[in-house]
Amino acid sequence: MTHAGLSRPNRKLVLVLLASLWIVDAATGQSAVVRVTTRSGIEFSVPATFHDVARPPGLPDDFERMLVDTQGTYLELAVMGFTADPVGFRARLPDVSGPLPARFARNFAAGMMDRMRAELHQPDAPYDFVPLEFDKERTAFSLRIVLTLMSPARTMLLENDSSAFWVKVREQGVDVTSLRCLLEQFQDGAPSHGATSLESRDTLVAAHCAIPVNMVREFHDELADPALFSPQVVVVRVAGFVTSTGLTSVRVMGTESRLADIEAAASLVWTSAGMPTTMSQVPVVASALADSLTWTERRISEDIAVQLPADWVDEAPAARDSMEAARNQKLDRIADTTLRAAIRKMVYLLQVHEATTDARRALFYVRPEPGLAREDLDLATDAEVAEGHAAYCEGLRAGLGQIGFRLVQCDSALREQGAGRSIVVTRYVTWKVTTGYVVAWQAQYPGKDVRYIYTISVPQADESAYRPVAERMWRGVTIKD
Repeated sequence: MTHAGLSRPNRKLVLVLLASLWIVDAATGQSAVVRVTTRSGIEFSVPATFHDVARPPGLPDDFERMLVDTQGTYLELAVMGFTADPVGFRARLPDVSGPLPARFARNFAAGMMDRMRAELHQPDAPYDFVPLEFDKERTAFSLRIVLTLMSPARTMLLENDSSAFWVKVREQGVDVTSLRCLLEQFQDGAPSHGATSLESRDTLVAAHCAIPVNMVREFHDELADPALFSPQVVVVRVAGFVTSTGLTSVRVMGTESRLADIEAAASLVWTSAGMPTTMSQVPVVASALADSLTWTERRISEDIAVQLPADWVDEAPAARDSMEAARNQKLDRIADTTLRAAIRKMVYLLQVHEATTDARRALFYVRPEPGLAREDLDLATDAEVAEGHAAYCEGLRAGLGQIGFRLVQCDSALREQGAGRSIVVTRYVTWKVTTGYVVAWQAQYPGKDVRYIYTISVPQADESAYRPVAERMWRGVTIKD
């Protein structure tokens, strides 16, 4: 058996390929600067050691530009432009410049890390965040995130043999099976296999992987850098700028070994960023969309009627059947039998969406709840409502998680009157790769032994325009019971 594996012409290549999967350690200085302009017109400076690179394939359109610094350790500066609701976004920020609120930073970090970890195929990678600044004049904010990724060796082993990385390795005549075996042997440190010396260890590894002993020694001496088998601690500095069309985010990231360079680059971006002079002021009042719509009453059962915009239509039968089948399939994966049984008992009375898009939709359903009475909320204290709401948010988080969604935010319960009784309304935000950020308002109407639930959801970018629409919908319910 011959082993092209790690022959000398290929060793440098493999080192380069390995470096493409992890960030090697070194340090470099920064001096001159260059200016960068985003699609939204924001301009900022970056160290001249950064240069533009082609955008990696498969990234969404909002990932508009990438610059890297390869003067030693790999550093990445990414510019992303998100279409978002500036009014809703601005409403969650402070009224004065100063420290960035922890709650805002927590929610923003959670959304960014969900996306980054999905891109890196490490959905459970732990992270922490530190809120930094908010600048009211520029409507800008900054924070730091520290993300711990698995070791590069483990990352490579999780890559499928058909992945771009292993294809490149194979194209250069490197024996993938042999390299995989070596990585497996060394990923948790130098293997012993009962060896009493390095020589006997190499002999045992060679026998285990069915490769020559000299190949093991070459790997250990020239490729088995300790960093290859250690967890990667990545520092991410984020600067966000709210514009009239959405959010522009600038992300500087690299390993903690270059923390000083990351902080210097991020500080330069933050202090030098200028907003476009032609940019409209972020509006401070919501759209009057609700008042411009034509509304109609819709009876969804003998005892229940709702108010709907006239251009909202029923889900097509085929779409409804498809949703029902998908819902049942996902329910089968829910381990909590009590939760699964409760969801199965729900009766859907209304499934509608805006005629022009199914991204804005509403569901009205009834869930049996023996012992519940319509006056229960009238008798409950604020403390009791808050306690019940905390459990509700945890249940919502678990239920959404079982079907692939992340609960990003679950606001405090709003008590108000509706359908002739006290009701609670909760605003929450979810995220999923296929849907992005979605804001939902869920109104709960207690009845005799049943709970009526009305959920209206829209893309978060539409929140300020559609909140008045949602309010009119949940306040326009009549129930005769």
